[in-house]
This record gives sequence, structure tokens and C-alpha cells, in this order.
Amino acid sequence: ALGPVAATVAGNPSQSMRVVGVTGTNGKSTVVHLLDAIYQAGRRSRGTIGTIGITINGVSSKADFTTPEAPEL
Repeated sequence: ALGPVAATVAGNPSQSMRVVGVTGTNGKSTVVHLLDAIYQAGRRSRGTIGTIGITINGVSSKADFTTPEAPEL
């Protein structure tokens, strides 16, 4: 229930942006880097979250967890 509540409190931000999730056993970081490069080449705003940290429009920061809790997102 925390995800929908956090989204509502934040004004449902994912409704006004494209959200892409990458799952699987192998190659997730590679796919994320490729997608980030594609969006950068298209001069689109972009962000990534995962084991490699958090990056928003090319600015990186350390992530405490692979997947942050809903209110942090």
C-alpha cells in the first residue's frame, strides 16, 4: 500500500513522464546504460536508479539501497 500512497502524496509524478523498468538476471546495468545514452542523444531528461547508484541527467549520487522505498522515490 505504501507505493500508491506515496505516489498520491507526491502528485502522481509518473503520470507525466515515461517510466521504464529493467528486470532480469543478467545485463540490467548494460541495458540501463544503453537506454540512458539513447535518451541523452535525444536530449531528453533522464534518470536511473539501481545497484550502480542514482543518476539524474548525468549527475550521480550514491544509493543506500538497490531499490529505494516509495516515499524516497
